[in-house]
Amino acid sequence: MLIPSDFKQRFTKQERHLILQHERAHLQAGDLHINLIALLFLALFWFSPLTWLAYRRFRADQD
Repeated sequence: MLIPSDFKQRFTKQERHLILQHERAHLQAGDLHINLIALLFLALFWFSPLTWLAYRRFRADQD
């Protein structure tokens, strides 16, 4: 796992816990694999403005 070198200084203990919990939720949901599929779909249909709009909304919905 990659975290900033000043992670402990920048955030309180509770904030660090919430941040890490949020990122674990992404891992448990399989977002990495789903994002790969979404990027492949985007690469195939890069010319369509609707594909770009759908991708941006998809990513916004993940967070």
